[in-house]
Amino acid sequence: MRRLVLLAAVVLLVSCAGSSTDGASGAGAGASADVRVRFTPDPLEVGPVTWTVTITNDTTDDLQLTFPSGKRADITLTRDGEAVYQWSRAMAFTQMVEHLTVPAGGNKAFVLDEPGLDVDPGEYTLTATVATSNRDDLKVSQQVTVQGH
Repeated sequence: MRRLVLLAAVVLLVSCAGSSTDGASGAGAGASADVRVRFTPDPLEVGPVTWTVTITNDTTDDLQLTFPSGKRADITLTRDGEAVYQWSRAMAFTQMVEHLTVPAGGNKAFVLDEPGLDVDPGEYTLTATVATSNRDDLKVSQQVTVQGH
């Protein structure tokens, strides 16, 4: 019984960790943050890739972020509405809630290494997402061309 109560308390804490009682998310209502993605090599090609997802806090307030796991960002490539690549697919991440502050006017970069991008050469929509539980607006999409070797 004691284990069940402890488990229920942990689940409650994790589910409430990213919620806010005043409806604000992050640095206050209307907070603005810019997300950018870069990749090496550029132009993008099949093979090893390093993705860099950067959050820039364009406000005068600190930006508070809550991550429900060890995953900080993700990259997806879609073609004709179908996800053909996702960086985090088949990966395991620590299951621990963590908080991160991006100071006013500051930025934070997350580097994601891909040892072997394996998609057909062609046009894709690249979407970079910051994996927070308290902000769903921290993402960016752009058109990219993947070249063959």
